[in-house]
Amino acid sequence: MLTWFLGKRWILVILIVGALVSLGVAHWAAYTKPVAAFYLLPTRGWELLIGAFAAFYLYKREDKGEQKNIFYEIGSLVGLLLIAVSVFMFDKQTPFPSLYALVPTLGSVQIILCAKQGTFINALLSQKILVGIGLISYSAYLWHQPIFAFVKYKSAVEPSALIMFMLCAVTFPLAYASWRYVEKPFRHKGNFSRKQIFSFSALFIVFFMVIAVWGHKTHGFKQTIIEHRLSVEQQDTYEVVRKSIDYDLYERMVDNGACHFWARAADEGFEARFVECSKKHGKALVVLGDSHAMNVYNIFTKADIYPFIVSVSQGNCRPHDNYKFCHYDSFSEFAEANQKHIKSIIYHQSGGYLVKDIHGLVDAQNAFQGKGYGFVEANIDAIRDYLKALRDQTKLDVLWLGPFVEYRYRPYDVVYDAKYMYINSHSIEIFSNLSGALTEMTSDDAVPFIDFERLYEVPKAVMQGECFTYKDYDHFSLCGEGLIAEELKGNKAFIKTILAD
Repeated sequence: MLTWFLGKRWILVILIVGALVSLGVAHWAAYTKPVAAFYLLPTRGWELLIGAFAAFYLYKREDKGEQKNIFYEIGSLVGLLLIAVSVFMFDKQTPFPSLYALVPTLGSVQIILCAKQGTFINALLSQKILVGIGLISYSAYLWHQPIFAFVKYKSAVEPSALIMFMLCAVTFPLAYASWRYVEKPFRHKGNFSRKQIFSFSALFIVFFMVIAVWGHKTHGFKQTIIEHRLSVEQQDTYEVVRKSIDYDLYERMVDNGACHFWARAADEGFEARFVECSKKHGKALVVLGDSHAMNVYNIFTKADIYPFIVSVSQGNCRPHDNYKFCHYDSFSEFAEANQKHIKSIIYHQSGGYLVKDIHGLVDAQNAFQGKGYGFVEANIDAIRDYLKALRDQTKLDVLWLGPFVEYRYRPYDVVYDAKYMYINSHSIEIFSNLSGALTEMTSDDAVPFIDFERLYEVPKAVMQGECFTYKDYDHFSLCGEGLIAEELKGNKAFIKTILAD
């Protein structure tokens, strides 16, 4: 509205610039702030604007008859192919919405622009069953999110494929009902006046905004639930868990202000501090890996096993899924340039990404429900290759500290059921077998593999006094790190091994 006086041409230019900026922000945020990127308008606006550009084009397009049919045929087929690629090739590891989101978005636009009457795609999408699904699709979209969310929230384990299929089946009759009795009546002007529509809309918007703000301020009405639904014993358990897990790991990384420090990447600031510390302490012990390596770094520093300990690590980064924002390539360059200041490099990562379920999904909760599992040899080999290349490139001592057993339950479930006081039994079996397999696979490697139990044998009970030892499904809590650090102080054999003494 504010730009209408500029004319359509300038409005279009502004929208194009806005779409490009939105796409750029979306790509950046998909790697750094994925939740915000997924939900907020500034990072999703470009998708809406692409639809607006398609509308501009259709408004201006002149239909020149049959001479362009081959163009429309190919264009609509390409559009369907792009959508199929995103459905079958994208997974939970795909950053979204990023440049990857262009694939399904442009595919949809291609179909809108090119699937004219007479094309194969038009005939396909004109089938009655597909038209029917299309009519209720928005209602289905609105229904599926709360249904899936509440079922996953109430389930202690990942819902099975059968459960998810049944939930999809439930979504469609609900979607039809809301389309038939809510959406469709409101589309007829004779049923409701404009004043009634806006009045009811405003009333419900205000109502749900009040509920939302109230819920946000009370953390989901948490205190009311605690006081009225939990026994005194459950409230005590809840409080222990809350104190143990209510923090952001990235904000609680150890930095002693001297030569114990951590960074996501070996950037210029990290290297400058590293060089200064090398003048004081000589060679550093370096911890490399993903968010589990962040746990290990905190344990080493809390135990104060060495005066110069640094870490380059961050979540969702492993050699087998080395995204552009990850640190492995730059770390290799850093280590080669500073090899005379490094004592040894300890690599560590989550073992869940070396485990697959019977469907081949990696780090899937189904594998920890007794439904069958296997190991992802391609990921294991990628780690071995990277560590060998790092050792060859730097001539340094590189060690692979094996994965620790993961809790594989939700911490707050322990409040309601005592069975969650113990690590998932399937997880114990899987990680024991994984450590054995890794020991065997790496027996002839130049990079030694060290079973995590040489550092610390994780107890099955997760409640240790006033400490709940896990932060979530798979990370140690801060107090859990502290307990392990106390044990590590007396583990002279392990300390000697990692310091290459």
